[in-house]
Amino acid sequence: MLLRRLRHAHGTPHEVALGFSVASYLSILPTPGLSIVAGFALSLVVPMSRVSLTLGFAVFNPLVCVLLIYPWALPIGQTLLRVLPDFGLDGLPRVQWLAEAGAALILGAAVAGLLVAMPAYV
Repeated sequence: MLLRRLRHAHGTPHEVALGFSVASYLSILPTPGLSIVAGFALSLVVPMSRVSLTLGFAVFNPLVCVLLIYPWALPIGQTLLRVLPDFGLDGLPRVQWLAEAGAALILGAAVAGLLVAMPAYV
């Protein structure tokens, strides 16, 4: 039913592609519920197809991101932040380790999101 609605969706090809691309980018960020809210809030300001936005969130659900995207998003973020991947927790207090790993994951997911969103637009 969603694919049928997508075929008959109103809007330009740009709006349809933008909706899917925005959803693919936001889904990759490590903010599962917030990304959906942000996507639909953005669709109120920026003209995009909400049907393709919904389809993008369905395609890039959290399970896909956890299994396929996060394993390479964390190393990207660690490389950009020059954070050593130390998971031993011996030398670092837990809060500092969580902050460094969290920052690396968010930055890496943002970069990985761009790498996924650009082809998703096409």
